[in-house]
Amino acid sequence: MLVSLLLACVSQTIGTDTAGTGSDPTDTAADTADTSGDTADTQDTNDTGGDTAVDTGDTNDTGGDTDTVDTDPSNDVDPASLVGRVYDFNINDATISPEGLGSVMSGQITQDLLLEVASADTTSIAFLGALSVSGDPGAQDYCAQTMDITGGSLVGNPDFAVGPTDITMDIGGNAITLTNVYLSGTFSADLSEIVDGQMDALIDSRPLDSAFGFNEGDICSYGPMLGFTCEACADGEDFCIAFSASKIRAEYDSKLDLVDVAGTNCEGCESGPPAVDAVCQ
Repeated sequence: MLVSLLLACVSQTIGTDTAGTGSDPTDTAADTADTSGDTADTQDTNDTGGDTAVDTGDTNDTGGDTDTVDTDPSNDVDPASLVGRVYDFNINDATISPEGLGSVMSGQITQDLLLEVASADTTSIAFLGALSVSGDPGAQDYCAQTMDITGGSLVGNPDFAVGPTDITMDIGGNAITLTNVYLSGTFSADLSEIVDGQMDALIDSRPLDSAFGFNEGDICSYGPMLGFTCEACADGEDFCIAFSASKIRAEYDSKLDLVDVAGTNCEGCESGPPAVDAVCQ
């Protein structure tokens, strides 16, 4: 089924050009209405996240940076009031780009990313990250190791940005690691949600090939027809895909209080939070 889905995505992507004018079927006219680029970012030399705000001080921006200067203190949220709040980042319901990868991954991400604000002040923010139980976003998966996501910025209050970090989560029934993960968003005035949430990351296509029943390299082979090109992973092999999950609405869950878990599959994790001295993988 997933193979046919991939092929269907390819066929949709390589269909006829409906935007050409005149009798030229290859449409060689210049594109004068492209607004997807970084139109107001005058200082960013390595921006991959669609940043359209004026960014005057970041020379190595890798995504998710929407405002490095607090231009409107009137809408600031109280950093101290953020501490201890848990927000549910539902990535599966996000808009995933490149679109071809989103079509393949649709419905395959079964865990949510849970973010608890561990600390916050006028300039910085840090989170404790955890994964939800597969199919149950209201419960922490105690068999998955938690993540200390530090070094975040709250300079653009109520906007935040944090990263990079690595996250391993269930995609298509397999544990897939996302690397160079950057997270960003905007806290609502009443702190009830994060709006305009975004995740930018690299994903290794090789485990996805296996998870979806493809041969190694199949996703990358079809990549150019699906709108992306695979790039180098940490091991130097060109199997990684830069992707973005945007338009995430992360609601505050007052019933959740994340537990710090030191490892994966710690003893007793199936029935509740593992003991501090539990043996983990």
